[in-house]
Amino acid sequence: MNLERRSANVLLIFSRHMKKSILLASLLFLQCTKENNPIDRELHYFDTRGVIENTISKLSQEKPKVVKLWKYGRAEEKRMVEDMDWEKELKLFLDADINKSSFIGSYDSTRAGQMITYSLKSNENLPVKILSVSQDSTDLEIHAIRTSENYFFTTYGDLLLRIKDEKLDSYNIHTVQKLLWFDADTTVVSGKVLY
Repeated sequence: MNLERRSANVLLIFSRHMKKSILLASLLFLQCTKENNPIDRELHYFDTRGVIENTISKLSQEKPKVVKLWKYGRAEEKRMVEDMDWEKELKLFLDADINKSSFIGSYDSTRAGQMITYSLKSNENLPVKILSVSQDSTDLEIHAIRTSENYFFTTYGDLLLRIKDEKLDSYNIHTVQKLLWFDADTTVVSGKVLY
């Protein structure tokens, strides 16, 4: 009889702990789900990702031709491209988005006329160092400087994108990669969109 009471008490205690554990796990799951919901994201900086995704969507539908220029070191090639993978082509601009919840407070902003510039604070270590946005009623220009480094390599990227009348006009991607013990490699990719 005594053994049965003990077993019942152990089951009762175990049941209470399980209920608490399930409740705690449910609350944690709901909190994580809420934090990852893009609808809850409040915009603190310019929404580069939204603009680029919208531009990619339009370009993928319209399929304009592009006069594209590649420069690698001293070699240069220029040609007309008719079927562009825009998501791949503009990926570095998507990666230049600083409007993420984890970046809040990481940038200082200054405004001069129609241009706003976001500069990474000196105590922060993020790849996008500067993002400048110049916008009027018809034109938008996005300029970003990105750098990253470790013991073996350093990369530098200078990105410029121009939108006129809500359509991509041109873009320029200048990158420099420096591997330890090797000379720096410089690459330029630019495009002029023809409608």
